Amino acid sequence: MAVMMEQSYTLLQITDPHLHASKEGTLLGMNTYDSLQQVIGQVQLCGSNIDLLLATGDISQDGSQQAYQHFLNSVSAIDAPMYWIPGNHDCPRGMSHSSKGFNHEQSVLELGSWLIVLLDTHVCDEVHGELSHTELDRLERALEQHPNHHVLISCHHHPINIGSAWMDKIGIHNGDKLQAIIRCHNNVRCVLFGHVHQQSDRTLNGVRYLSTPSTCVQFLPNSDEFATDSQPPGFRVLKLKANGQIETRVSRVSHFKVELDETLTAY
Repeated sequence: MAVMMEQSYTLLQITDPHLHASKEGTLLGMNTYDSLQQVIGQVQLCGSNIDLLLATGDISQDGSQQAYQHFLNSVSAIDAPMYWIPGNHDCPRGMSHSSKGFNHEQSVLELGSWLIVLLDTHVCDEVHGELSHTELDRLERALEQHPNHHVLISCHHHPINIGSAWMDKIGIHNGDKLQAIIRCHNNVRCVLFGHVHQQSDRTLNGVRYLSTPSTCVQFLPNSDEFATDSQPPGFRVLKLKANGQIETRVSRVSHFKVELDETLTAY
């Protein structure tokens, strides 16, 4: 008798490209358009069949329409539906306008036995993040309506401390409210985020919290003050299994030469 294998889904996370209106734009001396192209090239070399691409914020450094168009043009090389959420550097209205009728901003997605909930942590003119009452209520409703799904939550800002004093000041300021909701539902498996420009994998109360390298500049882990890292750009691939388990890996651009302007002390 043939054994039926339950389907798993492959999710690609790309985060924090910090693109500019000009393709020559830089962040801390790195050309962010060029580094994104190299990341996309690395994705294609990996040869994975991607079911869903999540872009978890700071798509643009300057909030320009051109930056969002550069991103959309770039990720069109990846054969998968793409959804994005805003980061602190983004202009949410500009992102909506750039979508031009494509549904890149759907906030609750079903993939077989999985539910993906995208949360907006953007606060106008602020670097830190916050979850509005609307977003918290939307998450609560999604969890109540899908008690039998495995749930992955994704947002831009980090909802837990990552051990870098300067960065932990600019995470989600009301992350405790997110934690309270998660504790009331036993089907949340993972919270996936960007913003921190570094790779991390932590487990809190049975839930995995994953951050992913930026497609451009990396920040030094466990640093009390702002500091960059010499690691190359990268991305994360997650395999969401039907039983609720997650297999994940971070890949970085091979043979990438990191050259930064060390005189710059902020971004």
